[in-house]
Amino acid sequence: MLTALLTSGLAASAFVVLLLLARRMAGALVQPLGGLSLVAIAGLGLLLAGGWRLGWQARGRQESSLALVAPALPGIALFLFLCGLSLPGTASWALMLTWLAFLTGEAAWWWAAYSSLKPQVARISVSPRVFAEPIAENIVETGDGSLPNDAFQQITRYREGEQERVAIMLRISFVAGQRIAVAHVAFCPPLSGIPELAAEVTEGSSATVTITNPQSFGARMEVRLEEAADEACVVVVEAEGR
Repeated sequence: MLTALLTSGLAASAFVVLLLLARRMAGALVQPLGGLSLVAIAGLGLLLAGGWRLGWQARGRQESSLALVAPALPGIALFLFLCGLSLPGTASWALMLTWLAFLTGEAAWWWAAYSSLKPQVARISVSPRVFAEPIAENIVETGDGSLPNDAFQQITRYREGEQERVAIMLRISFVAGQRIAVAHVAFCPPLSGIPELAAEVTEGSSATVTITNPQSFGARMEVRLEEAADEACVVVVEAEGR
């Protein structure tokens, strides 16, 4: 429902933009807007573009190819719309303020979107052990149910009906004084869509796990101890999803 609503809204916006550009190219749009009107329209456009992007992110799993380019479409539409309204004779201050607001808004959005991809602390990057063979049971068994002593990361993929599920076990080390560690897991081959993962610490010091930026090809997990480690320690994180 949300996807259909967002797609319809984007299609309507594209129609308005194309109509505006066609009228301008035909010479039917010659009277410039007042300065305040242009600035107000630009502000409303930025709010709508931001709202659309947040709504698109709120869908969760993104399985279509449109998901890869969708966040850029509102910015492109707003850029073309403002080009169509930037007519000769428009107050210079209004044009400057309008385009400054547009560029600032776009830069802020993309900076916020991509900054979440960059780990803020030292990260653990190890090659995963991937078991892609499906199993008959819904419960994943790995020997005695624990991560082998010589393994840092283990991924098990299996099918449950028509859906593929993934189970992850990580061993994450902390040095004395460290409180936060980041681990990255990779799914190869990629999953069919963005997984919905839940994770918890099952061994070691008390800690919380936050999964950020899950993608079909991998996920980023941030483990935060309740207090900075007094000495070197290890925690085991287990995650599962589909």
